[in-house]
Amino acid sequence: MPQFTLNFAKAHKYLWLWKYDNAPLTAYNKHGMVKTDDWPEWEHNNGGSIPNVLGNCFACETMKFKQKPQPFTCINCPLGNYEGKLCLNGLYKKSITSQKACKEIAMLPWKGQQIFYFYEGIWYNRPNKDVQRGRCLYRD
Repeated sequence: MPQFTLNFAKAHKYLWLWKYDNAPLTAYNKHGMVKTDDWPEWEHNNGGSIPNVLGNCFACETMKFKQKPQPFTCINCPLGNYEGKLCLNGLYKKSITSQKACKEIAMLPWKGQQIFYFYEGIWYNRPNKDVQRGRCLYRD
C-alpha cells in the first residue's frame, strides 16, 4: 500500500490545467469534454499513482477533515465560501463544456492547509511516523 504526502493545492492546479490542455483534443460527447476522472495521474487509470479523492476534487476531500459528521457544506472550501451556492458559483458546471472555465478553476487561489498524507488506503490531514518516511508528490 503506497504511503506519501501530497500537495493538494498543486495537484488541484495540475489536474485542472491538464483538463484545460486536453479539452481541445477530445471529441465532445453528451457529457462534454474530457472529465477530471480521466486524469492520467489517478491510480485507477493505468500508470497513475494518486489515489482517488472525493468527487475527483482535492478541495472537496479537504472538507472531510473540517466537518464532522457528514454531510459537509462548502463553507470551508479552500477555494472560497460557496455554501448554499453551486460549486464554485457555477464555474464547475461551466467546466463541463468550457475550456476557459477549466483554466479559471486551475488558477483559483488555495487557502489553508495544502499538504495531506496518504497511508493504508486513507487520506489524513496530519502526519504519522510511517507517512513521514514516504515520498512527497508535487512538492516545491
